[in-house]
Amino acid sequence: MFTAQTQANDWRERIGIILVFCLLLAGHGWGVSRGWNSLNLPGHEFRQTQTALAAFSIQRDHNFSIRYPTPVLGKPWAVPMEFPLYQWAVVGLSNSTAITLTQAARSVSLACFYLMLPALFMLLGQLGVAPFRRLIVMGFVLCSPLYIFYSRAFLIETMALMWAMWFLLAFARAFERRSLGWLAAANLFGVVAGLVKVTTFGLFLLPAVLWTARGFWQDWRLDKAIRRRGASRTAGWSLAAVLLPVLVTVFWTKYADHIKSQNISAVFLMSNNVTEFSFGTFANRFSTDTLTSHWQNLTRNLVNPWVLGLAVVSAFLFSRRWWRQIGASAFCFVAALVVFPTLYAWHDYYAVAGGIFVVVAVGLSLSGLLQPILSRWIAWPVIGLLYVAQFWSYGQTYYPMQKEFSPGGSGLTQAIKRISDPAAVIVVAGLDWNSIIPYYSERRALMIRSHMEHDWTYLHEAFGNLKGEPVTIYVARGEQRENRTLLGLLEQYFDIDPRPVASWLDTEIYVHKNRRLVAIEVLRRSGNGDPGAAKLTLEAEAEDTSIVGREISFDPLLFEDSSTFAMISPKPYKFFAQFGVRFARFFDHPALFAHPDTRLWFRVPAGRHEVTVLCTIEPAAYAADIPSYDATDGVDFVIYRQRADGRRERVGSLFLDPRHNEADRGIRPLKQVVETEVGTDLVIATEPGPKNNAARDWAAIAGIDIRAITPSRLQEK
Repeated sequence: MFTAQTQANDWRERIGIILVFCLLLAGHGWGVSRGWNSLNLPGHEFRQTQTALAAFSIQRDHNFSIRYPTPVLGKPWAVPMEFPLYQWAVVGLSNSTAITLTQAARSVSLACFYLMLPALFMLLGQLGVAPFRRLIVMGFVLCSPLYIFYSRAFLIETMALMWAMWFLLAFARAFERRSLGWLAAANLFGVVAGLVKVTTFGLFLLPAVLWTARGFWQDWRLDKAIRRRGASRTAGWSLAAVLLPVLVTVFWTKYADHIKSQNISAVFLMSNNVTEFSFGTFANRFSTDTLTSHWQNLTRNLVNPWVLGLAVVSAFLFSRRWWRQIGASAFCFVAALVVFPTLYAWHDYYAVAGGIFVVVAVGLSLSGLLQPILSRWIAWPVIGLLYVAQFWSYGQTYYPMQKEFSPGGSGLTQAIKRISDPAAVIVVAGLDWNSIIPYYSERRALMIRSHMEHDWTYLHEAFGNLKGEPVTIYVARGEQRENRTLLGLLEQYFDIDPRPVASWLDTEIYVHKNRRLVAIEVLRRSGNGDPGAAKLTLEAEAEDTSIVGREISFDPLLFEDSSTFAMISPKPYKFFAQFGVRFARFFDHPALFAHPDTRLWFRVPAGRHEVTVLCTIEPAAYAADIPSYDATDGVDFVIYRQRADGRRERVGSLFLDPRHNEADRGIRPLKQVVETEVGTDLVIATEPGPKNNAARDWAAIAGIDIRAITPSRLQEK
């Protein structure tokens, strides 16, 4: 009877553990979904946008090579920090589902986090933890603030953690079972883990070393006759599981260094130049600032201080049978802080890799509360409150910045997008090599690193590398606004106008001289009183940028409606419009409103061209109830050939007078074959009728098509 009752209680407890774990899983899912559709990237945005910029560039350029672009440090654009498996997965998901790149990145990161959990579950089994007790341990991972916030970040962290965890599981099983299948898996998972993130893989080699050391200890306890053979087998299996991953990781690091060495702006990122930053120095490894930062990251981001304190107590009172596992996990966490002091102190997302060890140690310790020595009526409420405390910590730390919705970027990046072409290159000084501006503005960039703004040898080479690229914007922040020598160099190399067109906070925006009027006009139209938008400078505000009645270089950015010139191919390089141009719809056909006088200039190569112009006049211009003196007297649609010396000759025309000639109503084609010489332009114009009266000359061009006539087309004609 006692046994049956005990079994019934055990099953109820197991069902309860499963239900609690499911609730924790749902709570984690609720947390990661906060701000899911927001396009900003909170949490070390500097690093997230670097990964995001690489993914965006891969998607935009369809460049899936391992020399993938990260256009933040100038040309050549490739600056590989890690093997782009994560970026490929993100772009592939975005392309196949049409979801935004940000949502795809969050989905991939979260999927990797959840796929890591089965490996952790089985690895805990390798440590001798009972199945249902493993769920208690994993529950503390699910409600850890760091693993809610960063499990959906635009970062490689969870993918690296997933592969590293599966590597460690495969290593343990290959080692314990002498299994060739698990040995192959360890090599595969280890190779991928090392390629995705070398520091994460390097950290997970430490528990593999501990596992090997435990094997040597067991071999040492054998008889002397077989001790050496056992130790050799232990060493052989261990080496066979890690040698290939280590070699591939080293090879990739060397290859990535080779690519970085080709960019003068990226040399500082080569592995030999970041050794001190990655591994720290003795002075900063144990400095007060570093240790304080470690403690804050532990107690704010990973484990609530009350949870941590009770875990320490439980380890001594209730979990002594797990001391070795708890100690090994805690040791791996501390080792990560000692080996990578700077990285872990100042980059909280690094703890995605190392933090798993301390959270597991806490979970193992607190699962000891369910030992028979403590009543279940006490143990379960305590564990439940500890889970709640973890979620409370999340609410106090990461949740406030995660829940906010943002379209991404700032008034500065919005301004850059508005006044530059997607193919444009921007140069930025005063913001180090931060990827935030190039990512949110969706432009390639040369971010001039801090303290390099006066290194003229470097700047000449970096600017020289951009020769031939459309560098059209320069952004100067803070004290770099006073760096007139740098501005002069930009004017010399890229024809940047030395007068800023706009400012945003402590940042000024400069543009190419040929784009100044366009940029001013676009920003003037798009301000709309938004307090966060970039503001025109006083000098720019005073400039006349009207496109009415002036010859203007064509720029699609001038037209908010991209369909304004959609019916014209190729696009004119210049236009004049006495009354402006706009998109119109005549006779249910898209058209360009072209009231006389309107002129469109086209550059064409030497040779013969077939020019087709679809001409029309709005019916309201010649309605029967309009007095004759106010109605249109017709519009002349003309094709001119303008030679290099400026002389212009009429080569084709179509006069429409729909008021007096019904055949001129609707859309009428003007077709002409024109022969051009080198330097000759074609000009298509609308002009008033014979009385030179432009009243109600509401003309429109429903299409322009200019095509070179090939020999085969001549034969057809």
